[in-house]
Amino acid sequence: MGHVCAPEIMNTIAAVAVGDPLLVKEQFAEKDVETHWLIDNIRFFGDKGAVEAATRRLDSFAKEAGITWKPSDNVNRSQKYEFLGVVFSHQDNVVSLGSKIKKKLSSCSLSFISASELESL
Repeated sequence: MGHVCAPEIMNTIAAVAVGDPLLVKEQFAEKDVETHWLIDNIRFFGDKGAVEAATRRLDSFAKEAGITWKPSDNVNRSQKYEFLGVVFSHQDNVVSLGSKIKKKLSSCSLSFISASELESL
């Protein structure tokens, strides 16, 4: 018998690092930007100054908590990126399906797909 909870722990650490108001005291909650995270993928959304300030707070917290980032995880001020199978283009204000999802969808008939089959894509 055993139990593995590594993803849950990593997601909780990320949630605390970004200031999730459900997990941190009010004075540490991130209020100036919208935050999205999933395990080790952290994103801030908002105006440029607020995002940069949130990034500095995250880096400060990470330093105090001993959290390290891979070199490739440096702040990416990308205007276009893919996250969870969705392409976000801030320069064009467009959200679209990523190439892997499009490929999976094109290989099946959507008129005969069940909800569980669609969720498994």
